Amino acid sequence: MKRILALIFLALAGCQSGPEPINIGQDMCEYCKMIITDKRFGSEVITKKGRVYKFDSIECMAAYYMENESEVDKLYAPDFYKASEAKGTEYLFDATQGYYVIGSDQPSPMGLGIVGFSTKESAEKFQKEHGGTIKDWDEIVLYVKTEWQDKLNPAGSHAH
Repeated sequence: MKRILALIFLALAGCQSGPEPINIGQDMCEYCKMIITDKRFGSEVITKKGRVYKFDSIECMAAYYMENESEVDKLYAPDFYKASEAKGTEYLFDATQGYYVIGSDQPSPMGLGIVGFSTKESAEKFQKEHGGTIKDWDEIVLYVKTEWQDKLNPAGSHAH
């Protein structure tokens, strides 16, 4: 019985239920393979098997999501305003529940300028200061597909 409980504990210990801290300047983007250099854009995916993948931008996370949707359990995006002062992972939020600004004067690491916020009020404040359009997660996925992924790889598969 102790052996069975030990095996169950080990199995559960390997499963990630929440995001991991992103090591700026050390962790590599799973999608584009660049080093993550800006906490305000670093994002994460947790798979159904508990594996954590980190990304240098929301657009890389969205592209990965489109190619691996059946394996994805959770998506975490950074709140642009909270990231600078936050410790650990407290600035990361459920990406499917967030608000995003595109087309502002704020560039992002991969060039689409997607900026994430955990609340609509924060997105609206940013929009007033920097311009752009507010989108939800589904609109961001479509935006990444049409503005980036399809143009980079018309055949429909990711090639790096």
